[in-house]
Amino acid sequence: MRKIDRDQGFFVTILPRTRSEVAEFSKDAAASRVRWQSIHQQRVRKGKIDHFEAAEGLFQMREGYRIYWYRSSEKKVRDKQDREQRIAVARGQLLNLNNVKRRDQSRKPP
Repeated sequence: MRKIDRDQGFFVTILPRTRSEVAEFSKDAAASRVRWQSIHQQRVRKGKIDHFEAAEGLFQMREGYRIYWYRSSEKKVRDKQDREQRIAVARGQLLNLNNVKRRDQSRKPP
């Protein structure tokens, strides 16, 4: 990035989740300290519109490069569905584990 910047070029990249800037922004967003501006709407399927928003304000990496934060209403829906599916799978696995434990205990001689 530094070389591209030194040569007065432009770049677009995804900021890794391990960066401190991501944790800081997530904390601010969760605390409703981030203002969002609608930037685009797009029909994704019959009756559904995806709303795209960008965080207002100046956000920078510690190296000084500008960060743009975006969110999508449809991605939010997909993320929720994915979380619910993973929770359902984990619950099923826990129930299965509990059933196995009960069977093992019932087989032990008194």
